[in-house]
Amino acid sequence: MSSSYVCSECGTTFMSRVALNRHVRKQCGRLLYRCPLCQIIIPMKFNLINHLRAEHKQIA
Repeated sequence: MSSSYVCSECGTTFMSRVALNRHVRKQCGRLLYRCPLCQIIIPMKFNLINHLRAEHKQIA
């Protein structure tokens, strides 16, 4: 089963997370944040904090 990764900024689809991350950094000008617990990629620090609180019950 193949997965696709979609840019939330422009809708471009990629076959790998690495390609999506490269695109987001270069084309969309966004920095990415990685959850230290589950490795999910999150585009904004605020969203990472919310993710940690909701998914891992940690206050960042």
